[in-house]
Amino acid sequence: KLPQIKLVLLEDNKACKAPPVEVIIKGSDTVLSYFRGFLQARSDKILSLPDLGMVSFPRDAASHPDLVSVDFQNNQMQTLPAKINMFTCIERLNMSNNRLTSVPDNIG
Repeated sequence: KLPQIKLVLLEDNKACKAPPVEVIIKGSDTVLSYFRGFLQARSDKILSLPDLGMVSFPRDAASHPDLVSVDFQNNQMQTLPAKINMFTCIERLNMSNNRLTSVPDNIG
């Protein structure tokens, strides 16, 4: 941990933009988990962002259309975007323990 850091600026990065507000509010450990998830996804095509308090599918995921696995369990998401079908390589989608009320028709 780096408790002396008071401000982190992340504009114009390739891995992802700033995390959603609900992730930032949870603190630096949660923000770092968010960024680690995206950095790891660049090499292994697995995006794992559980337990971050996210209320919607992160926009940054769109920059990784070749993902094979997505783990967003234990968040607060109520919907999945209809454009989930952009992930043409996805084999595993874990949305357990969210607040989903429906799923798009294009999900088997």
